[in-house]
Amino acid sequence: MARWRGLLLVAAYGCGLMPLAVLATGEASAPEEPGEILFVEGQKAETAGNLDEACRIYLEVANKYPASPSAPSALFQCGFIRDQQLHDVDGALEIYRLVVSRYHDSRAAARVERRLPSLLPFEGKWAATYKEFQKLLDTRKDIGEEAFEQEMLRLTEANPGYPRSPEYLFFLAKNAFRQNRFDDSRRLYRMVFDRYPGTLSAAFALKGLGDLEFTRNRYSQSAAYYDAATALGEKLGVPPPSPAQRVKAHLYVARYQALLGSFLLLALSAITLVWLAPAPAPWKELARSAGSTALWLLPLFAILFGVTAWLTFGTGDVESMVNISGREPRLVIASYLMTAIGVFIGNWIWPGAAAKPCGKAVFWPSFILFLVAGAYCLFYWLDLVFYLEAVLLDTDPKTGMPILPFLN
Repeated sequence: MARWRGLLLVAAYGCGLMPLAVLATGEASAPEEPGEILFVEGQKAETAGNLDEACRIYLEVANKYPASPSAPSALFQCGFIRDQQLHDVDGALEIYRLVVSRYHDSRAAARVERRLPSLLPFEGKWAATYKEFQKLLDTRKDIGEEAFEQEMLRLTEANPGYPRSPEYLFFLAKNAFRQNRFDDSRRLYRMVFDRYPGTLSAAFALKGLGDLEFTRNRYSQSAAYYDAATALGEKLGVPPPSPAQRVKAHLYVARYQALLGSFLLLALSAITLVWLAPAPAPWKELARSAGSTALWLLPLFAILFGVTAWLTFGTGDVESMVNISGREPRLVIASYLMTAIGVFIGNWIWPGAAAKPCGKAVFWPSFILFLVAGAYCLFYWLDLVFYLEAVLLDTDPKTGMPILPFLN
């Protein structure tokens, strides 16, 4: 019998004769007694859109037939109509409290207990504002996105103390960010943080500001916003917003700091090597020396590249084969040029360093720092070139270019 009763409930919902809330409580049944018969009439009125009439009938069921199996569902359904469709907070809470007091062991009462915390902040003072906001949300598709945002902003500015104003402002800011209206998004995020400091919405607004700065490649400012959002989240006892993005921003900052440090080391070591250099030779002699250095290093790099390509082809790794034949030659050529320049500088400066007091002791650390810093700057530039190429050509960075693990 219970099985057939459940099937009848599902069939009634599918035909539009039973609202979802009633089906969820599972407390309505086929009309077998006056209360249930009257309850079905209320369902018909609700399906037809006569919400006030439906609520009147539901209340009649609960008051006239309080012992009816349909009474808890009827009373709950009246509160549900006032809550979800009429947006009458005070009226809904009044009915919901009756459900709990009269039928505290019913499934309807359990649903009310879950709903009450979401409604209680709007009871009394904010009931009319709640209704205005909910009606605006209901008409969002009808009035258009621009009109909706303007009206939502007007309502939040007119009711700064409304419990959900920071959430709605944050929603508007995030929506503007998704539409690439970055100036509007930044203004709204700042509004959330300035008006509601110390709140969860403020923490997410700081995270949003970090996203904006990250999008504009301002990684230092982005990391500062992420740090502030994390600190506020920890203070509020909630998980930090977007921890992975925060780590990524700090890695970008560290990369730029390392690049600046490499430039500084490169400059200092170059100045030291220039100081150690002997008297300048004629340009033709220098060019001839640099050319000879490059020529005798060329066979060595050709052998190394050939061995690498042979090993790669031998493994049958198609992806690596594409990289070898496509983009990695530039990395090899850059490494070759860097080595040739380093060897040439070493051969040119070593005689002058040997002739100066403590010249050899100064030469080796300066020469090594020069090579290391120059290699980092060169590889960083190559990594940036590969990335820009992938973006401009719309290729997959994972397969369309080599990833330098120490730079990413």
